[in-house]
Amino acid sequence: MKMKSYIKALLVASLFLFGGCLEKIPEDVMDEATMVEFMTDAYRIEGFFAAETGFRSEAMGPEVLRAYTDLFDKYGITDSTFEKSIDFYMRDGVRFEQIHKQVLANLKADAEE
Repeated sequence: MKMKSYIKALLVASLFLFGGCLEKIPEDVMDEATMVEFMTDAYRIEGFFAAETGFRSEAMGPEVLRAYTDLFDKYGITDSTFEKSIDFYMRDGVRFEQIHKQVLANLKADAEE
């Protein structure tokens, strides 16, 4: 009988620990799917301008800023929302790694088209 109580206590404790790891996404943070799409688009912008300027960041100029402004407009967010989103997801290395893997998979799919 004591063994059943012990196992039950371990299961309950495990649920609390596991549940605590799954932090709820705040309202001012992009959901994971949107974050993946946003970051994929941001990498596309970086790649385009890097290739156009011979990978010289000083040659990118205001066109990059305009492209990012358009990107923020496309997703209906501010740079503050993006910063909060990055901060939120980077606190969970596993979650951020999954997002980054999906972004790279999207970019790889682009390259194969």
